[in-house]
Amino acid sequence: MHATIQKPIEEILKYFKPEEKVFVVGCDNCAAKCHSGGIPETREMANRLKKRGVEVIAWCVPQPAGVSLCKLANTKRALQEEYGKQTKDADSFLILSCGQGVHTVMDATQGGMVHPGCDTIFGGETVSDDFITEFCSLCGDCIVDYTGGLWPVTNSKASLTASLARWWPRAPIPWSPRSLKWKRRSMPEPGSFRRRRSTNRRNLSNL
Repeated sequence: MHATIQKPIEEILKYFKPEEKVFVVGCDNCAAKCHSGGIPETREMANRLKKRGVEVIAWCVPQPAGVSLCKLANTKRALQEEYGKQTKDADSFLILSCGQGVHTVMDATQGGMVHPGCDTIFGGETVSDDFITEFCSLCGDCIVDYTGGLWPVTNSKASLTASLARWWPRAPIPWSPRSLKWKRRSMPEPGSFRRRRSTNRRNLSNL
C-alpha cells in the first residue's frame, strides 16, 4: 500500500480562489488506514475548510468499504451517479489520497480540476489497520534481489535522517517522539546477505 500524510491546512487553503466550490474526496483503503483520508478525516477536512471560509459543496469517500479510490469504475460510479449533481457543480476536487487517487478522480470527472490533499511518503506492508512497515521509497530503480531483500534507499542513514526531518514538523497534534517508531540496522558485510524484512517501521496510528 501507499502511505500518505495530510498536507498542512495552510498549504491546502492556497489552492482555492474566492468563491470556488470544492468537493472533498477521500479513499477508503490506503488513506483510511493511514488516517489521512478515510471517512472521519474527509468529513473533518470539509468542516475545517468551511470554518475557514471555503465553499464546500460536498464530501465523499466512495464505497463499498475498503475499496481504493484508484479503482476507476467505482470512483466514476460514485462521482457520476451517486454525487452527479455535486460533481457538475464543483469547480475543483480536493483529494485525500495518494497520487493515483488524484489522477483517478481527474479521469472519473473527465478532466476536472484536482488538488492533492496528501503527500505520498512511502510504499509499505500493512501489518495491521494502524501499523505499516516501510519498505519501498518508490525510487524507480529496484535492486532488492542484489541486496538480499534490503531496501538500500529506504534503510540508508541519510534517508532516515531526511525522512525524520521532513515528517517531524508535519505530525498532527497530539504527537510525541514515540509516535514514530524507528529501528536501524547497518548493512551486512559483503557475502553475508540474507533475506530479511526491513526494520524501518513507522506507527501511523498516532499521526
